[in-house]
Amino acid sequence: TTLYNAVLRSNLEVLERHNHMFTVGYVPLGLDAAVCYGYADLVFRNNTGNPMIINAKVSNNTLDIKIVSTNDYPGLKVKLATKTISSTPRTVQFIDDPSLPAGTAIVAESGMDGYIVDTYIKVYNGDVLIREEKLHRSVYQMLPRKVIRGTGRVSEVTE
Repeated sequence: TTLYNAVLRSNLEVLERHNHMFTVGYVPLGLDAAVCYGYADLVFRNNTGNPMIINAKVSNNTLDIKIVSTNDYPGLKVKLATKTISSTPRTVQFIDDPSLPAGTAIVAESGMDGYIVDTYIKVYNGDVLIREEKLHRSVYQMLPRKVIRGTGRVSEVTE
């Protein structure tokens, strides 16, 4: 995801990108990238005509990526935007457990809402818009909230 955002902000050509199955909390929806060996990859092309270096640094649990190259267009600015097309609220899935007393409820998984999000890029040279396009559509699955509820006998309390 960090490399993908550096690639977008460097105005490089993205050839392959996949969103995560579920939403992630560390970037806005539509700006994530997932990789899975043999299945999903992040592929981009250096379309600048100049060599480039990718510098990556981890410090205090933070990944910082910088793409360094000759800047032929110092006035170039990249703006990213997303638009939520639809959302699917998480449902609740109850799992009955007779080993727990009736009336007991334990949240086993909080779940996640699902979304469909379009991502757009606008490239400016100074204040002049030179390119605007939809990059992709991201589809995030809904994950139900799972609640374990007791169905067992309630023990009596004697005084």
